[in-house]
Amino acid sequence: MAVVSFKVRREVKEKMAKYRDRVNWAEELRRFVEERIRQLEAEENMERVMRELEAIPVEAPRGFSADSVRGDRDSRWRVGPIRLPLEGAGLENNFHNI
Repeated sequence: MAVVSFKVRREVKEKMAKYRDRVNWAEELRRFVEERIRQLEAEENMERVMRELEAIPVEAPRGFSADSVRGDRDSRWRVGPIRLPLEGAGLENNFHNI
């Protein structure tokens, strides 16, 4: 392992010394630095992927979106004729104003 050092305010060092028996400061700082590096690498990877995706030309034939939406709507809403059992069910007179 390599050694890394940094400066903190005197009162921070005193508080660290106070809690030395409860906190392994070297391990805490090591984990923090490693996690921060993972976050930075993830951000870089995301930026790289976004740049690559933006570079891909995306073209669709004219009218493709409208045709796709219409086809989807038609497929979901197209149902056969609705047959209501009105005769003999006593409901014939309930729909006289429709």
